[in-house]
Amino acid sequence: MPTESPRESAYATYHEEQVNPVPVYEVPITEATAPPFLPYRGTQMHGVDPGMIQPMQDEDSEGGKVPTSNFEAPEDDVNPVPVRIVGAAATEIKQWRAYQVTVTEAATMVLSAKVGRSVAHIRQLPNANVTVWLSPDSNVGPNNGFPLTGEDEFTTLTEGSVWATTADPAKSTTIAVHTEFATPQ
Repeated sequence: MPTESPRESAYATYHEEQVNPVPVYEVPITEATAPPFLPYRGTQMHGVDPGMIQPMQDEDSEGGKVPTSNFEAPEDDVNPVPVRIVGAAATEIKQWRAYQVTVTEAATMVLSAKVGRSVAHIRQLPNANVTVWLSPDSNVGPNNGFPLTGEDEFTTLTEGSVWATTADPAKSTTIAVHTEFATPQ
């Protein structure tokens, strides 16, 4: 059966239109029965009396110290999981663009750097008999470029730029570029 604390009955309550008066305390609390005040804990013991705490008795430890020889430090996570901020993804609009670029012997930027681009496809137009060399920088040529011949297609998932050249002054060709990207709103 729950007991009523002095605080619960200290306030007047309305019950069936009757007013219960404030109770009168008969005996004040003496200092002898007041609990001790403990720094950082107040007067609450939280179930443990400070004078009753027993030192640890363990035969594997010296003088009641906690043994630390069995502690193993956690391993570092060498493969962190990539995280995408949900708030930014919720306000993006996926779009795509298609265009054509004429490539000559001079290095030509066919795809500029674009943050948020998810994929880009580069393809020569049909019946092209020219080899196009692709590179991520303007120093592109047969020695350091990726060859694109005939109706082959080059696909990249990066956000960087792509440069192209034919490496032959007498030949030029047209390539088609298709990109997909997200635009923040």
